[in-house]
Parts: sequence; C-alpha cells; structure tokens
Amino acid sequence: MTKVIMLKLPDDVYEELERRAKAEGYALVSDYVKELISRELGRAPVDLRAIQERLDKLESGSLPPRLYDALWNIVEEVLSSKLPELVGNLEEGAVDAESLSKIERKMERKMQDMIIPWTQKIDELAKKIADLTEELEKVKEELDELKEARKERSEAVERREFRREHREVQEERTEHVQRRFTAMDRLRQQGAVFEDELRTIRSKDYFFKKLERSGAIIVPTQRHGRVAVHPEAWEEFLQALRESKSGDEEEVLERLDKEALKKLFMALRSEGAIIFDSGSREWKLEVS
Repeated sequence: MTKVIMLKLPDDVYEELERRAKAEGYALVSDYVKELISRELGRAPVDLRAIQERLDKLESGSLPPRLYDALWNIVEEVLSSKLPELVGNLEEGAVDAESLSKIERKMERKMQDMIIPWTQKIDELAKKIADLTEELEKVKEELDELKEARKERSEAVERREFRREHREVQEERTEHVQRRFTAMDRLRQQGAVFEDELRTIRSKDYFFKKLERSGAIIVPTQRHGRVAVHPEAWEEFLQALRESKSGDEEEVLERLDKEALKKLFMALRSEGAIIFDSGSREWKLEVS
C-alpha cells in the first residue's frame, strides 16, 4: 500500500532540491526526494538500470554541463555507498559479475574520455609554448645581431668621420703652413714685396697682416703702397745705409744685391723718408 505525503517547502529549499535532482540526473524532484528518503532509511535498492542510463546519458552529453562537474561526487557515491551493496548482492548472487564489470568499464572509459581531451590540450599548449619560446629565442638572436651590426656600423661611421675631420684639420694646417712658408719663402727670395705689384691676391690687408705676424717688416710708401720686407733683407738694407758714408746714392745701391731693396731705397729716397746727414755723414731713415 502506498501513502502520499504533502510537503510545503520554502522556495530556496525547493530550488536547491531541483538543482541537485538535475545534477544527479533525476527528471522529477519527487523522484529525487524519494531517493533521499530511501537512502536515509537504508532501503535504497541497487538500480543497475538507472546507473546504466545515467552513464549512457553522461557519454552522450545529454545531461546539463554541471553534471560533468559532479562526476567525482557520483564516483564517490558509487564507491562509498553502492559498491559495498553491489558486492554483497554479488556474493548473494543477486548481481552477476558481468554486469558489474560492464559498469566498471563504462565508468573507467568515461573518466578516461573526460581526462584525455584535457591531457591533449595540455600537450598541445605545452607544444605551442615550446614553439613560441623557440621563436622568441630566434627573434632575440636576430635582434641581438641587428644591434651588434648597428653598433659596428655606428662605430665605423664615427671612425670614418673622425678620420675625415682629422684629415681635414691636418690638410688645413698643412695648407696654412705651406701658404705661410710660400709667402715667407717668396719674401726671402725677393727681399721685399710691393702692394701695387700684387694682382692675384684678393685680401691684401689679410696678406700683409699675415706676413707681419710671420716676422716681416711692413714699410708704408706713397708711391707703391705697403712694402713687406723680409727680416734678413731689412737687416741687409740697414747695413747698406750704415756702411755708405759718401752720401752718394749709387754707393748704397751697389751695396744692395736685390732689386726689390734698390727699388725700396729709391722710393723712400724720393719721398724724403731717407736723407743723408752731411754733419754725421750718415743716412737717416724716418718711416712710421
């Protein structure tokens, strides 16, 4: 004889029962409640067909996804509460060994089916990480090579620039020395250079200042402009004036070897910058 019990439950309690019933594969909450009462009273029968159906549903994926999260709870339930009873029934002959072995194989296969995909994903992820690490190492090596090559190119450019600048400085110094040497050498050979004879020099002021810095004597004249005289020639010029005592211009000119010095003497003589003092019998030079 079957009795009917009417229960009034709060909404949250009913929702929790409904959630657990679905998680364990029960279509109706009432069936799940009866199962709970039977468990509590120790009268829950071993329903191999129900277990078989739940495993089939688990394999087909027709149960809610949360059931997969509760897989270990189901396994624990079977191992802790159902298995002893199954073993007892097996010993009593109520359950045949083949059915039990079939259930065990299904459970093992299901667990493997759930574990293997994750293992494969882990393996794939590990392989991708290894490939990515290898690619990163290659990129790092290429970057290091590029940095080293850029550094070498930069150093090479700096060395070339330094050599170029050094060469230009040396050439400028050499050119400066050569220009100075050429001008002074020319002045030494000629004895004197007259400004009105310079045709190719652009800046005559710079030319005479440069000669003056190099030791030349600059003598101003009205007729020929400035006259640059080499120090050795100037000393020769003064020596000729000191040694001439007759007051004769020809005597002075004979003592001067260079034509430029003779020209200078005649220019200064005509302008009154050189006069002969008959009292001291000496030539007097008056130049600013």
